[in-house]
Amino acid sequence: MTYKIELRYAFEWDDAEWTEEGRAGNRPLRFSDRKSAQAALAEFFDAVKIAVSEGNIDVQASPADYRIVETPV
Repeated sequence: MTYKIELRYAFEWDDAEWTEEGRAGNRPLRFSDRKSAQAALAEFFDAVKIAVSEGNIDVQASPADYRIVETPV
């Protein structure tokens, strides 16, 4: 089983559409275990926090708007 990160949109949860580059182009980013997905989320929130503090973006992302779910793909 693999894991993906989902984002809460207006009315439902759906794939956050994080991608990675492969030989055939971009593909959905998937993680081999929950720990790897959690580490990627932590890195994402650290980067957002830095971007906010530097004035590059003005909204802090909320951890409540992201979740990790199992996916067969």
